Amino acid sequence: MMNDLLIKKLSVTDVSCFENLIILFEAVFEMKKFSMPTSEYLRELLAKENFHVFVALKEGSVIGGLTAYTLNQYYSQNRWPTFLI
Repeated sequence: MMNDLLIKKLSVTDVSCFENLIILFEAVFEMKKFSMPTSEYLRELLAKENFHVFVALKEGSVIGGLTAYTLNQYYSQNRWPTFLI
């Protein structure tokens, strides 16, 4: 049922949730010899205005997610960002 699914944009206070997403990515993408970055490094990423992390939560557990970067356009002076997902 979709009612118990929560989509959340992570902030700097959500490092453990980001780590859980990375662990999920590690399993799904079969990342060999993976080493988790430090919590401080992940916090720094989450603090960046051009880096976005979204997670899908079910009963408080991360079941999916994505990361995205905001790229400034170089072919136009339009200030609207372009997202790379």
